[in-house]
Amino acid sequence: MSFEWPSTGDRVAGDYLGHAFEGVVTGVDFAHEPLGRRYAVRFDAPVEISKSKLMSNLRQNVRALIAPTGASIDAKGRPDGIMTLRRA
Repeated sequence: MSFEWPSTGDRVAGDYLGHAFEGVVTGVDFAHEPLGRRYAVRFDAPVEISKSKLMSNLRQNVRALIAPTGASIDAKGRPDGIMTLRRA
């Protein structure tokens, strides 16, 4: 199955730093082609990303450079394991 690039306004789901999410694409930047596209996503519910029991670090709006596989990459095109994305 090949990756289908979501568009602005599309419902998406995936994984962000080990936490499942659902949300909406709020923006797409094509400046990094052919490596990938930078996606801005607003999660339906904030995701807790802190590993500490002593503090909270919620994320609801995130941005990530997504490769044609649907997985996030760094600026050099290497997988970074931060986010996976798919149409919901």
